[in-house]
Amino acid sequence: MTGGYVDDCAIHAVRIARLLIEDGVAAWIGKLVRQSGDVRLPLIPRRFPDHTWTTHYVACAGSQAYDPIAGAPIAIDVYAREVFGVDVTVETHLDAEATARRIANGEIRRSFGRAVYREDQLRCPRSTPSDSRG
Repeated sequence: MTGGYVDDCAIHAVRIARLLIEDGVAAWIGKLVRQSGDVRLPLIPRRFPDHTWTTHYVACAGSQAYDPIAGAPIAIDVYAREVFGVDVTVETHLDAEATARRIANGEIRRSFGRAVYREDQLRCPRSTPSDSRG
């Protein structure tokens, strides 16, 4: 991802999770929320500082996070610090079973709050791993 951040994190997380699942990997969707009391604080990716979110979704498998912003798989325990410059825990948004089930039955888009995505937005054409995972 060299030309900028295109689409949004939920779309990327689902596309990558789908590819991991197709490869037989137990993928799950993680979520980052930086909060102080009732106030959500911004998450600003170091690589794309013109983008700001209060919630960020990422595909995960085992102890690795798979996010195009990172550029390569990265350990979950350092993911937020490396990508956003903050210490925030990656929470489980959907565990591996729920991620696989919702992708398989077409319900995955309902898993992201009020955002509604078309199924074609969540599909990633199968290409090489370097094109689709990082």
